[in-house]
Amino acid sequence: MSLCLKDFFNARTALTTLDERLYKHKDGIIKLAEAFAKNFNQPVFIVDFYKQNMLFLSGYSQQVFGVTFEEKVLERDCPHFEYLSEEEEQMHLEITDKALELLYSFPPEERRDWSLSYSFFICSGEKRRLLHCKVSPLYMTPEGKIWLALCSLSLSSRKEAGHPTLRHLHHLDYYKYSLKKHVWHYKEGISLTETEREILILSSQGYIMKEIADKLDKSIDSIKFYKRKLFFKMGVENITEAVFTAQNDNLLR
Repeated sequence: MSLCLKDFFNARTALTTLDERLYKHKDGIIKLAEAFAKNFNQPVFIVDFYKQNMLFLSGYSQQVFGVTFEEKVLERDCPHFEYLSEEEEQMHLEITDKALELLYSFPPEERRDWSLSYSFFICSGEKRRLLHCKVSPLYMTPEGKIWLALCSLSLSSRKEAGHPTLRHLHHLDYYKYSLKKHVWHYKEGISLTETEREILILSSQGYIMKEIADKLDKSIDSIKFYKRKLFFKMGVENITEAVFTAQNDNLLR
């Protein structure tokens, strides 16, 4: 199978009618996406659900992928598609289709505030890297259909692909998709204590265990206890994964 962008669209997800005068604003939209890619040093692209192509594709970062892609190529497929296994292609299609199905079950006025996240592998020669993908509606039609979606890619802190979640900008509760059972599960979000947040923030700033203990006026054994409890609560295995998850899931607010 050779995955194409048009494979992601069907009668439910494609946008069949649009006031094409909206495209007069596309230069401003692209400038914002360019600024986002530059500020966060992340590959970014905008998918057009009406024309079923790429409105914008940023320069791709070699340190993220381990391979180099040409820049700003419009009206073509995502360049990382050619580095996916057939299993990863099927996973992309299933996650995206099921996420849009769930999104369109929500009231139209709420849909723009949801974001889809998941991880996938790309392979180039002997290189195999796990990437984290985040997709958010950028512009919606008055009827609540997606016109443009913003997608960003970064290195994932996880060890395996998958873990699809659909999260609301202002809610801790979220939906998690099971690739084995092919169904979304509603999950109650977790909240962190002030000490747990401080440990994550200080860890993200490069402080080691002793320094964190000193700053929080606690013993090293106490910090170890907090971290073990924090890892269990978040379902992660190490501090790198904990910091990444906390930032992605907006737990540090």
